Amino acid sequence: MSTDTSDGGPLLIAEDEPGLRELYDLWLGDRMELRLAANGTEAIEYFDDQVQAALLDRQLPGASGTEILQAIRAESSCPVGMITADAPSIDILSMPLDTYVRKPIDRETVNRTVDQLLAVQAFDCAVREYFALSAKLRTLRSEASALAIASDPAYQAAEERVAELSDQAAEAMASLEDPSPALTSLVTEFTR
Repeated sequence: MSTDTSDGGPLLIAEDEPGLRELYDLWLGDRMELRLAANGTEAIEYFDDQVQAALLDRQLPGASGTEILQAIRAESSCPVGMITADAPSIDILSMPLDTYVRKPIDRETVNRTVDQLLAVQAFDCAVREYFALSAKLRTLRSEASALAIASDPAYQAAEERVAELSDQAAEAMASLEDPSPALTSLVTEFTR
């Protein structure tokens, strides 16, 4: 499903584990330019308006993934995914990111995540919010105790918001003449 994204800007990746940075380079380097940051300070330094998307670890020296996310959002609305070993909690619902993926990861997961981040750029804020909230809710459902999250007001509000936005997302998808494979996969994943 990977698409060639070499004509777009670079992908910023913030990861402090050298072996995982090498894997990101191996898995994605032939598709696109990468800016590989070994810590949060470098990630903030490497970010500029040319970056088309970012993948952030949540726990980094120098600045956390959350701090990097805040710095990115102060300048840009580029898609951001968090790939981390940290178990998700309800707080991810309020984080202005597009997806949250738990480690360990594999090549397919990383490529699918990047494809989906790049695909959501085509949509307006409401549709993008739909996909982001859907991704975060899916992560919470798969990682957290169902009883604990189901009664949380933030979780319930997110579920209601996704329901409100679902018609807009369906209309936006229906209006696309020739959706990319990544976009088709994204819609399939969140509407099943």
